[in-house]
Amino acid sequence: MGSSTLLHIKVKSVIEENGYPIETIHGNLDVLIGFTGDAFMSMADIAAEPDFQNKPYEVIGIQNIMSKEEIQGKLETFLETMQTK
Repeated sequence: MGSSTLLHIKVKSVIEENGYPIETIHGNLDVLIGFTGDAFMSMADIAAEPDFQNKPYEVIGIQNIMSKEEIQGKLETFLETMQTK
C-alpha cells in the first residue's frame, strides 16, 4: 500500500473513533486542482512544499502516518480552528 492510502485509512479510523464531523476524499495531488474543501492532509514533507503555502484551505502535515495520536491531535487543532472562523 502507498503511504497516502495508509494515511487515509488511519485518518478515517481516527475520525470514526472520535465521531469528528469530517468527510474525507483520497486521491493524488491532481485532486487539489479546484479543491474547495476545508483542509488538505498529507505527509509533512509534502505539506511543507512551497506550493502548499498561502492556500485557501488548511494544510496539515503528518510526520508519522502510523501515529493515531498525532493524527488525532492535528484533527482536534483543525476543528478548533474551524470553530473560530
